[in-house]
Amino acid sequence: GSAGWRPWASGPGGACAVGASWRRRRRRRVAASACAPRGSRFVRRSCTSASGGADARGKLSPRLRTLTARAKMTKIRTARVEDCNKLAEIMRDRSDIAFTDADVITSRLQKNGFGEDPVFTCFVAEDDATADPGIIGYVIFSRIYSSWEGKSLRIGDLYVAQDHRRKGIGTQLLRRVMKECEAQGCRRIDCCPQLVNKDLISLLKKHGARDMTSEDGWSYYQLSQQDMQKLAGIDVK
Repeated sequence: GSAGWRPWASGPGGACAVGASWRRRRRRRVAASACAPRGSRFVRRSCTSASGGADARGKLSPRLRTLTARAKMTKIRTARVEDCNKLAEIMRDRSDIAFTDADVITSRLQKNGFGEDPVFTCFVAEDDATADPGIIGYVIFSRIYSSWEGKSLRIGDLYVAQDHRRKGIGTQLLRRVMKECEAQGCRRIDCCPQLVNKDLISLLKKHGARDMTSEDGWSYYQLSQQDMQKLAGIDVK
């Protein structure tokens, strides 16, 4: 500080007012200097973290403000039977997977997810700024059983529309599945994305998922309906 200025001075505006003012300035200098490059001359200005978070004054960066506003406009809810047509359209039009006719997909979704014996659960991401029904993403998962850990969940499909990626929607969907996993007393969540699905793989790794193939030597195999018919000698519906 300047010569003769004493933050601990007594009298009117002394120990309390001046001392508090000095402490506030000191806190601002410490907070701002933490953002400055090591060895650089400190400049009194606000600074934003590399991740685009809050500056030294606690204000959100423009990017984080945009993501926060977008999250408020996105609602995650349980899918309803009337969503099946829209979900089928999204699946049919996806460029990364070759799906069959939309009517066939709709029928399967209705029967397998909303019939007498549903075998999967679906959460959808809905954008309030999009025309009804406004579905911009979804996650489909089901219960499985692990011989080692007991009840578990398996994500069969997680998708976010191309124009709505990099906005935290995939994380919102995954978080909702995690909450459901906890509510059902499940011990883990499995997911087997295709290697070409870089976005989903990146999302899973971001939130701590392990690559069971490279780390533990697990392989993924599948028997088709024809394989089952051949082995069992019966027609599989």
